[in-house]
Amino acid sequence: MWRALLLVPAAGAPSVACPGLQQGSLQVCERCVHDDLCAAGLSCDNFMQKCIEPAWNASEALEACPEDPERPETWAAQCKLSCSDQQAPWGCAVNHCLNEDFPCNWVVGCGIPAGLSRTSLACLRGCIDHDEMLRTAGYGATTCPDVISKFGCQGLWAPISEFCPVSCSTAECPYRCNRDEVASVDQKRCWQRVEDDGVSCVDAIRSGQDCHCKCASIYFTQSGVQGRANGGAFQISDMVDGVPLAVNRKAFAGRMFTIDFTGERMRAEDPGNSQGPRMKILREGDVCSRDPLPANLTGIECRQPSQSGLFTGWVCTTPPSMATEFLHRWGGITVNACGKFQLCHCNQMCDIAANWVRAGNLEVEPVLTWGSMGQPLPGCDAYIPTLPPAPDPVEPVEILQKSIVTIYVSIDGGLQPQDVVFSAIAAAFASYTSMRSNLLGKVVPETSDVEIEDFDRPFRRLHTVRRAAECADDDAEFVAKSSLGVTSCAEALTLLGNLDLLCSDESLQAAVLDGCQRTCGICQPSDQTTSTETPLSSSTSEEPELQIDWPGDSNALRLIVRITTRSNQVREAVTYNLEQVRINQGPLLQVIYEELEAVGLSGASIPGQMWVHLALGPTVEMAPPDTTTTEPPPVWTASTTIVVVLASALGISALISCCAVAFYMYYQRQKYAVAVGTEDQEVVQRSEGGYRMKKKIIPGQAPDTEPKKPSRLSKCCQRLWPKRQVRRIAPVSQAGGGQLAVGAHVRLVGLSQAHFNGLEGFITGGPNDKGRYSVDVIVDDDEMTREMQTLSFKPENLRLVPPENANNNQVPGPGRGPTSYRAGP
Repeated sequence: MWRALLLVPAAGAPSVACPGLQQGSLQVCERCVHDDLCAAGLSCDNFMQKCIEPAWNASEALEACPEDPERPETWAAQCKLSCSDQQAPWGCAVNHCLNEDFPCNWVVGCGIPAGLSRTSLACLRGCIDHDEMLRTAGYGATTCPDVISKFGCQGLWAPISEFCPVSCSTAECPYRCNRDEVASVDQKRCWQRVEDDGVSCVDAIRSGQDCHCKCASIYFTQSGVQGRANGGAFQISDMVDGVPLAVNRKAFAGRMFTIDFTGERMRAEDPGNSQGPRMKILREGDVCSRDPLPANLTGIECRQPSQSGLFTGWVCTTPPSMATEFLHRWGGITVNACGKFQLCHCNQMCDIAANWVRAGNLEVEPVLTWGSMGQPLPGCDAYIPTLPPAPDPVEPVEILQKSIVTIYVSIDGGLQPQDVVFSAIAAAFASYTSMRSNLLGKVVPETSDVEIEDFDRPFRRLHTVRRAAECADDDAEFVAKSSLGVTSCAEALTLLGNLDLLCSDESLQAAVLDGCQRTCGICQPSDQTTSTETPLSSSTSEEPELQIDWPGDSNALRLIVRITTRSNQVREAVTYNLEQVRINQGPLLQVIYEELEAVGLSGASIPGQMWVHLALGPTVEMAPPDTTTTEPPPVWTASTTIVVVLASALGISALISCCAVAFYMYYQRQKYAVAVGTEDQEVVQRSEGGYRMKKKIIPGQAPDTEPKKPSRLSKCCQRLWPKRQVRRIAPVSQAGGGQLAVGAHVRLVGLSQAHFNGLEGFITGGPNDKGRYSVDVIVDDDEMTREMQTLSFKPENLRLVPPENANNNQVPGPGRGPTSYRAGP
């Protein structure tokens, strides 16, 4: 268990493993990596890696050097197998010891032992579960989750929490990684994002997070990759499972942001030195070593030396605000343009072009705060979102169904509560929620369907733009009843400087009601015949008071918006579009700005920035149908159109078929026929393709009329069906001499299509240029009909039928015979 030979430390000499410490400087129970660090009479224990008495056994050593679970600095190395290495590479530390601090973060004042570096395997040990070491405790080849599910973190004979610090949520990872990892600008460390937020190591590294404690294996693997001999930030070419490790960031145009690079062997000493490290932000496609910074970039400065060449890069003078061995950070950067950029990094000697590498991508988007009336920053117009698409109809059929959709909304930014402003807002909500209704045959809702009510001044309600146009200020009446000494309502508003003060002052009530109706937005509907003067400071609404948590500034314009819809699909679309305001207020604000300009407001009356907040709703209230509403005319929906087209096609097809049948029947009646006396006649009917014939017996009869000439219609029908004809077949005689010739009666033999073998027929032509004969083959033969098929055969497939079997050289009479393959057995 202990070394048999103890080295006697030389007083005042530096330690072999820790040159920064003197030999024999450590006392009992202090951590050690070499025997020469321990005081005289002590040795460095192979299991605890602490200075102890050589005569102590394991229990005595643990009793003399107890471990406090709340104080990680008292923990032993927890080597489950003896680790006697006292020099690099300390391979047993990785395979035998659970405490990842041993040996590189082990002895206070020692730092990294001699022969090791920050990227050595013994130093880059991540805070992970040690599944492979469970077998040393007798749990077999299994994983931490499996063992914990059976025995819990306490275990049976050995604490499982020592092997599984992550699964058992011990204090090891928070202690080590809080100490070693640099937090991001939002004060989160990599181990928290991985363990608590479920972010993968690769994604955390791509955000620029320092993950060398939690995800140490990635850093160790990349340290040996070809092309990373000088270390530095992870580059575009550095990948894990095909995913680049380079930084992938987004920022907002005109807003200050910070860029973090993570990597290994990053230069940490004297970052302000002119040799680096340095960074650049370039346009996409530029070359890191030679191209200048964009003109709309601030926070980073670079210049080109007077004698620059192929191997000389730009000299950047902005050092990182933070530099460690695993992270470089630059803050205070602003890009006053939108678009895609590339991030370049140099670890050291940045005046040499070859030391600049592409270390990431940056996409700059416009600020999501809407309201600027000026031109957008360069490239930002491409990012302006469009109105959200109308949802697919929830119900398949659109029906008449009147309802009122209500929302409570506040508009922040300084917009004044004027009648003309309400008109513009009503038009904006109508445009923002509009859709095409097939049932109503128009785009709805219209502006007349939107009602705007000022929540803070309920007497000011705008129903439609039409009503606003029907009333105007009566300046003469206002001057006669007011004591301000002005000549118009507009002049009074300018004098007082506040619309509420003009419209709500009790001394001006009578003058405002009679003279400034348009300015104060108290126009009465034109169809009302009576009106009641209501004090401007009191509410005319009988609805119960709502307790609404209004977002935005206290001076925001707080409105109640009611939109009347007249079909189920329009109601669903309006509700959906209003819900989108919670997610993205930009499209609605864009329409409001357009409508404010459309009603003639000047630039001074339109705030430079506005915000829309949805305080309550949307809520839906079903309403009785309009008494004047009539059923809309029928419209052609897509389904109706399809049905009509199919019905028309079927009707036309049926009509054409009937006409064809009629023509054919007429043609059969008018067909030219020749009487042949009283003998039965055999006629041949060809199929439409001309390759099959049916022979049919027509009973003979005495001629009773003269043969009729075919009519013009019959001739036309003959042209329409030229391939189908009826003709008489005169009897043919068997060719003599036993040779194949036209008219010979033959039998088919030796064919690969076996169902033709044994059939009989008559040669009708040949031989052709290929030596083949045309034969009318009898394929069906019954008492009334003989069906023949004209086919082509080689001579070796034809056998002459002897005359005694040929029915006296006449065409065999009808009847089902053995030569018909349809006859069956």
